[in-house]
Amino acid sequence: MLVGFSGAGKSSVGRDGAGRLGMPFVDLDEAVAQRAGASIPELFRAEGEAGFRRREAEALAALLEPGGRVIALGGGAWARPEVRALLGPSDLALWLDLPFEEAWRRVASEPGRPLVEALGEEGLRRLYEERLPAYGLADGRLAVDGLSVAEAGARLARWWRARPQAVVRPDVHAPGYPVHLRPRLLEEAGPIWGEAGVEGDVLVVSQHALEPHAPLLARSLAAAGVSARWHWMDEGEEAKTPSAVAAIWHAALEMGLDRGGTVVAFGGGVVGDTAGFAAATFVRGVRWVALPTTLLAQVDAGIGGKVGVNLPQGKNLVGAFHHPRLVLADPAVLDTLPERERAAGMAEVVKSLLLAGPEPLAGLEAAVEEGLPAWEPFIVASVRLKAATVACDPREAGVRAILNLGHTVGHALEAVTGYGRYLHGEAVAVGLVTALLLSQRLAGLDPEWTRRTAVLLRRLKLPLDAPALHDPALAPDFRRALRYDKKARRGEVRFVLLEAPGRPRVGVPVEREAVEEALAQQVRLAESLGAAEGPGAPGSER
Repeated sequence: MLVGFSGAGKSSVGRDGAGRLGMPFVDLDEAVAQRAGASIPELFRAEGEAGFRRREAEALAALLEPGGRVIALGGGAWARPEVRALLGPSDLALWLDLPFEEAWRRVASEPGRPLVEALGEEGLRRLYEERLPAYGLADGRLAVDGLSVAEAGARLARWWRARPQAVVRPDVHAPGYPVHLRPRLLEEAGPIWGEAGVEGDVLVVSQHALEPHAPLLARSLAAAGVSARWHWMDEGEEAKTPSAVAAIWHAALEMGLDRGGTVVAFGGGVVGDTAGFAAATFVRGVRWVALPTTLLAQVDAGIGGKVGVNLPQGKNLVGAFHHPRLVLADPAVLDTLPERERAAGMAEVVKSLLLAGPEPLAGLEAAVEEGLPAWEPFIVASVRLKAATVACDPREAGVRAILNLGHTVGHALEAVTGYGRYLHGEAVAVGLVTALLLSQRLAGLDPEWTRRTAVLLRRLKLPLDAPALHDPALAPDFRRALRYDKKARRGEVRFVLLEAPGRPRVGVPVEREAVEEALAQQVRLAESLGAAEGPGAPGSER
C-alpha cells in the first residue's frame, strides 16, 4: 500500500506501478465512497472525521483480505495505529515522500479536499509535521519530488520485486523488520544493509564451518561501507552457554563497539540465540541482524526476537526479547547443508503447517519427495505464520505460545540427552508426536491426523520416538525437565495441543499419567511405521 501526505501522487503513481506489476489498483478513498454511497466531502460533513476514519479502516480491512493489489491510502490513514495493525506479514507499506512546499502547491488549487479548506496552509503544515513520524514507520521510502509519474511508478515496481517475503511488526508504534528469503542475498545485500540502518562498527558472530562464506559476507558489508570484526563460536547446542555470551561481550569491548554498532549473527539457531542475547545485554542493548544459515534457523530461530542460552537444568532458561533489525535468509547456503540438518528444519515447518490448517499439510504431503525447491512455498508460509503470530504477541504472553507445539517434550529430550544426541528439529519431531497423541485424549484430535503427521515426519527421515524417553534411569531427569519448561506454572506441566489442524489450544495442564500413556502409545506408533528411533547421531547445527 502507498502512504504519504496529500498531493504525494499516491493514486497516480499507484495506478502506474500497478500496471507495471500486472496487479489491480484501488484508491481507498474511492472504495470508501463507493461502499458508503456518498462522496468524501459528504461523509466528512455528515459523520465528521471520526466517522470517516471508521469507514476507512473497515474498507481497508476488506481490501487486505484477498491481497495481491496496490492500494493508495488517504493521507491520514497510516497515521492511525489501528490502521497499521491491520497489515499482515506479507502486506507492505511504501511512503511516497514529498516536501510540504511541493505538496501544498499541488493540493492548494484542487477542489474537494476537506482538510485543505478547513486548515489552510499553516494548519496543513502542522498536520504534515505531526504525521511525518508515522510515515517513517512504513516498510520503504520513495522520494518522489522531481520524479514524473512514470519514473515513480517504475521505482515502485522495482521496490516491490525486491520486497521481503515477510515483515515482522511487534509494535505498531515502531518500524517492523523485514525477512528476506531468496537466493544470492549474501552477495546482493549491500543496499539492504543501508536501508536497515546498519552502520558504524559491526561484530560478526559465526562458527568455523562457515568460514568459506565469510569473504562473500565481508564484501557485502563493504559494499554498504561497513567493516567488520569476526568472533568464532564453538559448534553445537552445548556451546549455547552464558560463557559463550561473555566471550562475545569481551570481543565487543575489545573492538570498541558502542550503542551505534551492530552484532551480526551468521549461523544456525545456536549462533542466533547466543549472539542475539549478547546484543540484548551489551551496553544495555545494541541492534543485531540475523543471517540464519540452517533451514531450522531460517524458519524459526532467526525470527521473533527470542534470544537466550541454556543452563544445565534446561533449555533457554536465561534470555530476553530483543528483535533483530533485519533477517537475511539465503537458501544458497543450504546447498551444502547435510541432509539430516535439512530434515531437522522441516520439523518446524510441519509444526507451522499443523497450526495453519489442514490444507497446507496436505500440500507438503504431496511434495515431500521433491526436495528443497518444492518445499519453498511451505517454508515461506511457515515464516509468515511466525511473523503474524509474533506481531500479535511479541512477548509470548498469550497466542504466541502456539509456536511451542511439540517443544515441551522436545526441549526435555534435548536436556536429558545433554544437547548432543538430537538436533533441535529432531527433538521437536519426537515432541510433536507426543503432543498429537495427548491431543487425541485431551483435545479431541482425530487420530488420523496423528498418523498422517507421523508418516510425513518419517518420509522426511525424522525420528518419531527416542529411547531416552523410556529409560527408567533418565525418568527423574525427564520429569524435572518438563517442570522447568517455560509454559509450566507452579510445577504443573502444560502443553500446547491441537483440537484439529489450525485449532491449537495453549496452556493445557497434563497429568503425569497422561504423559506416560502417550509415551507408551508413541513406542507402538513408531514401531508400526518402522521408525522406533531417529538418527540420534552427534551433530552440530550449522
